[in-house]
Amino acid sequence: MAVRVNPYKFIAGITPCPGGWAIMSARLAAATVVCEEPFVVPTLLDVLDYKPKFDAAAIYAPIGFSDDPNGPYRSCDQEAMDMVGWPRAV
Repeated sequence: MAVRVNPYKFIAGITPCPGGWAIMSARLAAATVVCEEPFVVPTLLDVLDYKPKFDAAAIYAPIGFSDDPNGPYRSCDQEAMDMVGWPRAV
């Protein structure tokens, strides 16, 4: 029995949205990208269990932002930037 190998890579960009997780997927073959319609799944587990599996995925999930900002950075962000120093602290 021969195993069929896809001629493309299945890639995705994933970000949280009001209905769950928005997935923007595409098929990549050499230098050709064919985008698919974006869709939403309710949980991150649904993203991980999605078939066909993604060969590569980038998840953008900002965390820790205050609902009421009181400065340019949170105190933990400022401490981390002070630790790593310039030029990485940008």
